[in-house]
Amino acid sequence: MKKILLLCIVSLGLFAQSAISLANPKVYVVLGNVIYDSVDNVESLKSIGRYAAFIPKIDKYVSEVAEAKKLGYLVESGQKKSQKTQYLKTLRKLAEENKYFTRSANSTFKSALETRDSGLFLSIVNSGMIDTRKNSAKIIDYYNKHSDEINPDGVVQNLIDDAYAKKHKKKYVKKTKSLTNKVKVKRIREADKAKKEALEKKLSDDVAQKKENIRQEQEKELFK
Repeated sequence: MKKILLLCIVSLGLFAQSAISLANPKVYVVLGNVIYDSVDNVESLKSIGRYAAFIPKIDKYVSEVAEAKKLGYLVESGQKKSQKTQYLKTLRKLAEENKYFTRSANSTFKSALETRDSGLFLSIVNSGMIDTRKNSAKIIDYYNKHSDEINPDGVVQNLIDDAYAKKHKKKYVKKTKSLTNKVKVKRIREADKAKKEALEKKLSDDVAQKKENIRQEQEKELFK
């Protein structure tokens, strides 16, 4: 049941992500999706105390992303087709800023681990700004060492559930493979036994037939 629930959560997450991407402008979609799909994550950094001084910069970035998205729709519809090149320049500029925030978030994550700041650790992990799959081992290891300081609800709990599911899936696959091999061996042995019994019966029948033939021949000799 736990595995099914985890799969449902992952599926819903992927569906939601796909829905967001589909709502973005199609012009320069690969570059645009990276920016538009992560803007809420960048804005979430404002709730982290360490980023208090960056709030104006974050607000400016979020506003520029919103304006870029509007322009993207207009370029896509043909209303501002002449500004397609300008739209690309804007995306490239925003992409660099996005990389800046991502680097900053990763630096904050590293700092939280080194200073054992569990509050900062939990905030940056739940922000969506770091690659939690790539850093899952570090996240789970930190949680195991500081579980009394951390409420795992959210990203951390999802990673724990995922690791649990993978671990037990491997055990299940190994056990199933072992059982399958045992069934195969049993089937082969039963088939060999059946062949042996069939051969023995055939030999027995042949011997009985030969005896009957000899008996009949002897009877013929007696009545000659």
